[in-house]
Amino acid sequence: MGVARTAGRLALVAGFAIFAGLIYYIGPPDVARVLAGARYGYVLAAMCSIAAASFIRVYKWRIMRDRMGMDAPLPELAGMFFSSKFWGMVSPMRSGEAVPALLDKGRRAGLLSLILYDRVVESFQTLIVFVCAFIVFYGSFFDAGAGLVLAGIVLVLLLATFLMVRKDAGEFAFSVMVRVAGALPAWLGRDTARRALLAVEAGMEEFYRAVGEFFSVGFTFSLLMVTFLAWGFEMGFWLGIFAAAGVDVPVTVSVAAVVVFSMISALAPIPGGLGAGDLGLAMVLGHFGYAAEAGGAILLSRVVTPAYLYGCYLLFSARRA
Repeated sequence: MGVARTAGRLALVAGFAIFAGLIYYIGPPDVARVLAGARYGYVLAAMCSIAAASFIRVYKWRIMRDRMGMDAPLPELAGMFFSSKFWGMVSPMRSGEAVPALLDKGRRAGLLSLILYDRVVESFQTLIVFVCAFIVFYGSFFDAGAGLVLAGIVLVLLLATFLMVRKDAGEFAFSVMVRVAGALPAWLGRDTARRALLAVEAGMEEFYRAVGEFFSVGFTFSLLMVTFLAWGFEMGFWLGIFAAAGVDVPVTVSVAAVVVFSMISALAPIPGGLGAGDLGLAMVLGHFGYAAEAGGAILLSRVVTPAYLYGCYLLFSARRA
């Protein structure tokens, strides 16, 4: 457990170092100037947009809950949603999203199935938007070298999604992970890793049962459409943040920047993709001449998003208590 905590702390320190290095490279005085002149009315509009996106995602969870016949009142379900998103934000590769399910012993299998399948649908949505952005900007921003790197990221996401949805592939991958964990030396956290894998294994059978019984192709398509609707409001959040910081680029450029940010953040072994995702976003906006404004937008988003999620997490946790 000590090794895992140390690794997590080192990853967080690395993220802060990358983030601080990025701001230093852009220029702290320039970023401060952007923040001093920011139009904070757009930040309020951005928060309203992210609240609408959250409402839609909670509604999607309700649809999945009803489909599975799971017993979870809507306020409690909303609390689980914000808890999942909060823990996902502060964990590497959003792995903490499963925390609410792992802590709820009575409904662990059902909640884990819901969270995992929602992650699958979100992965499909992200991949579709990414491919569209890549096609639009190939040659103007994304060159052949970047294409190879980004294609590799897409393949990793597709493989991960395939392993999650296909029972035979998922069970094989899981058995490999268990063997690898068992081969670790004790000082590297062998027992902790095995316990974590066994806790997840308890819900995997229910997940594959739910995929086969509840989540048909048509139902998945409807979830994907709801996810796109929520993503549209999330883009509204970013457009508001960009407008507040003075980033004046076409919507397509904003979409490309956010997609790069999201994909890097989802794969980076740093909590919340801190630093890594921000670097990707700054590179896209900086390419179009908005480096200082990108720094301001990054700082605004890194304050507003955690504050919003943590506030909702505390609000619904208090209501559940």
